[in-house]
Amino acid sequence: MEGGVHLSEIRIEPIKPDCEKSSPKKRVAYYTRLFGGDVTDVDLEAKKKYFMEMLEEHQDWSSAGIYADERATNDRRTALNRLIEDAEAGEIDMVAVNNLTEFDDDMEDAVKLVQRLKELPKPVEVYLLCLALDSSDPMHDFVIRTMDWTAKAMRDTLRTRAESASSFCC
Repeated sequence: MEGGVHLSEIRIEPIKPDCEKSSPKKRVAYYTRLFGGDVTDVDLEAKKKYFMEMLEEHQDWSSAGIYADERATNDRRTALNRLIEDAEAGEIDMVAVNNLTEFDDDMEDAVKLVQRLKELPKPVEVYLLCLALDSSDPMHDFVIRTMDWTAKAMRDTLRTRAESASSFCC
């Protein structure tokens, strides 16, 4: 065969599937609030152990740190503020919390924080440990909105009962 290449001279390299490429691990931060007082150290050690066990269960996660505030200092949430700054800086891929009230006792504010994290230029997922549900799951928004609606309905009901009770006094 003149001027051409014979089939026996062609070398075909095997195509490696994408699954052989290792994808980077999600940098997961754990946020919690501690009870305060004498139990703080015990509480923090238990939560550290829990987070380490969680990392072992999820091989695609790596630790981005534990951020912990005391519940008694609700107005000075220095760890939460630091977590938000680190998330905005792109240092965190996901925040794991036991439940939304870790972010804030006011469910509406907690939901706003979840939205804020999801809307960052590099979106940060929120993983609710109590439900094993992360914000990339389509059910997450439904669950969050349901929790928010329920909290608002309960608050409105309590307010109405308190107002009607006060009208019976004196």
